[in-house]
Amino acid sequence: MKTNITEQSPPQPQAAQSSTTTTKEAWKPPSSPQNTPNKIFKIQQPQDLLSFVVADERLSIVKVYASWCKTCKVFDIRYRKLASQLGGGDVVQPGPVRFAEMQYDTPANEEMCKLLNATKLPYILIYRGSQGKVADFQCTPAKFQVLVDTVNDLLSDDGNGNDSVVVDSGNSTLAALRNVTTSSLDSQQQQLSKDGDHNTNNEIKALKEQLVLMENEKIEMFELMKAQIEADKEEIAKMINVVKIQKSMIEERDEQIQKLSGEIETRDGELAAMTKNFNNQVKENNKMEQELALGKSQVADMTNRTAEAEKTISALELKAAIREKEAKEKERQTKALWASWERQKIKYEEERNSVRKMAALSVKSIKTKVRVFISRKD
Repeated sequence: MKTNITEQSPPQPQAAQSSTTTTKEAWKPPSSPQNTPNKIFKIQQPQDLLSFVVADERLSIVKVYASWCKTCKVFDIRYRKLASQLGGGDVVQPGPVRFAEMQYDTPANEEMCKLLNATKLPYILIYRGSQGKVADFQCTPAKFQVLVDTVNDLLSDDGNGNDSVVVDSGNSTLAALRNVTTSSLDSQQQQLSKDGDHNTNNEIKALKEQLVLMENEKIEMFELMKAQIEADKEEIAKMINVVKIQKSMIEERDEQIQKLSGEIETRDGELAAMTKNFNNQVKENNKMEQELALGKSQVADMTNRTAEAEKTISALELKAAIREKEAKEKERQTKALWASWERQKIKYEEERNSVRKMAALSVKSIKTKVRVFISRKD
């Protein structure tokens, strides 16, 4: 699979927007790694760049990177190794070269990077004190040797030829292979040039360019694999630290568990006693439940009897209501009959009184007639 990391340009606004929505945190190189303490200056704003450049007459290298640039991540590993070789250990014995880094996708630095034409990342800016900028170029991991050669040339111009840069063995092997292949092709090209075979010469040039391209791709793949190995080492170291911390936590918890075991044993005895008491209470509760069930059956029987009594009372009340109604009717009839008797009695009294009066009048009349009759006899 062909890997192309020779050039990284700033993303378009749409791509930048999509990168902000992802949940994965953007990669940022550490400002002061453990193996190169205080050797790489962090440029946060344009004023920092000016202060860094004019602060010293030594050779100053500024790396421009971006958080979204994967090539910058690979380049950063070798850049920091170069800083550890040439940056110096302390203030008393400073190194021949000063190193800094500037993040492209920072609002304070973006405009300045564009003015410096540092838009193809990673980008290298080289300054020399009051002389200002002496070199600038886009530098991928495959072209890291260009940076090394440029630094060596500039140090040689300063008379610091002894401070040459040592390149790692992996790139040295690939560079040696490329040089051998190139020299072999050059010798074949010279031999064929003597014979005047121009067509073959052109083919060899094309093959040479293709071989150089393949070698660059191999170097890039090698750098990617190397960066992945470094990242894996860091992850393994982190995991080892986590395991140590977890181990200490487990040991502490084991001690706590041992302490709690004694408490658990004592509580087991208490729990056994509580269990016995609970069983006794359960038996008592069962007995009470049986008595309660018996009481419920008695209550149900009483309820049934009460219901039957209520039915009987309802029937009696109905009969009493009927009888009361009949009694009221008889009372009404009796009162009506009594009233009729009273009226007949009054009428009878009136008739008797009238008869008495008539009898009295008759007796009186008879007496008068008798007296008259007697008087007549006399």
